[in-house]
Amino acid sequence: MEENQENICSGEQLPLVLTADEVAALLRCDRKLVYALFNEGKLPGGHRIGRIIRFSRNVLLEWLNKQEKE
Repeated sequence: MEENQENICSGEQLPLVLTADEVAALLRCDRKLVYALFNEGKLPGGHRIGRIIRFSRNVLLEWLNKQEKE
């Protein structure tokens, strides 16, 4: 794995709070899928603030690491 990709996977280059677009880029999927997964309760770390949703970087990365191990 390239060094840059390792930094992204470890979260070093990501802000503590992620937008749906940033989550979509991390998961390599469409933003609409991020919203759908959040609304279905299948994507952890998301919090609604008014009309927007923000995701906790640490919770999301922990969930991804756990998914890889299963």
